[in-house]
Amino acid sequence: MGRILKVLSAGNLEFTTTCSTSSYPKEGSKVKSKSQSSTIQGASNILIGLNGLPDTKTFVYSQLGRDLNSNCVKAQLEDEGISTEHIHKSDSGGVPHTFIIHNTSNNMTTRFNHSNSNSNTSLPPLEFLDDVLQRSSFDWVHFDGQTTANLYETMKYIRGNKYLSGLDVTLNDQATISISCFSRLKPDIEDCLPFADVVYFNKEFVNKSGFDDARTFLLFMSLRVSKKANLYCIWDERTTYMLSLKTSEFIRAESSRRPRTHSRTRSYTSSNSIDEAFVAGTIYGTLAKAISTSGHLNIKFDNQKILQFATDMLGLKAAGVPLKDLGGILIKEGWFIDFNNGIYSSDSEGSI
Repeated sequence: MGRILKVLSAGNLEFTTTCSTSSYPKEGSKVKSKSQSSTIQGASNILIGLNGLPDTKTFVYSQLGRDLNSNCVKAQLEDEGISTEHIHKSDSGGVPHTFIIHNTSNNMTTRFNHSNSNSNTSLPPLEFLDDVLQRSSFDWVHFDGQTTANLYETMKYIRGNKYLSGLDVTLNDQATISISCFSRLKPDIEDCLPFADVVYFNKEFVNKSGFDDARTFLLFMSLRVSKKANLYCIWDERTTYMLSLKTSEFIRAESSRRPRTHSRTRSYTSSNSIDEAFVAGTIYGTLAKAISTSGHLNIKFDNQKILQFATDMLGLKAAGVPLKDLGGILIKEGWFIDFNNGIYSSDSEGSI
């Protein structure tokens, strides 16, 4: 057994209910659902991907209310092996609820966002954060860039906090801090970037920023991040890029997996959590490289192999593999070994 990697993911949580139907309902009529399922979206997604990999412990940092939806979200996270000890419960808090109608006849989806008066997209107050950092230590803290309130203050506080000590991965002796910038442009997101050691973008964000190729965009953004940051860009369901300001490398990787036909869209989006799968892969690979995880990884990681490992996770997710099963498949495919028993085995039964 190797050293346990502790990862905290900070951001919003959203309760999503998906209804599958053979035909889209007419206006005013009831939805005749063939099946219905509920999932948690938001800051916890990357943690589900990490939980399938050896020697990881995951925590979510968010704010929930005391209502039924919030309690259901908390219980489901615990069922998925994610620690909820750093969730702040508030009488004024709540969780947004999104309903998705999936038309199985043409594979189209329609989203309806429902937020009650208590729903919020704010991180917990700094007093709560201070208590968390005094009680716990983390190797990596990831921020969901879609959070709309307290993001700048929280990242600034963590960057300078004396209690947060982890691995010497990129900049200093503090835990690595990362932020994902996906889908929507936030007016204050640029102010947060200098606090991060690792920054993630995707094609949708690149295009909305006025660029049409990853390299030009990453070079442009290199002027707006910390001097030794790693920048990643997810271009589609198979292709990713990395720009390392510390090593002056620009790297490209491609997954050999074939995405499911219906996952391809004219405009690439992160609707099926492939972005989160990639983020989970880079977090694990970077931490494994930093501590030279013994007894598990079959190769020694460098930036190219970290990018390839994460891109393989992305490719599996694009091919339809659930987040929780990604690690099990990578284990079976030989990314990991056990010095005592040869190939490291897993109980996961995920399939492509």
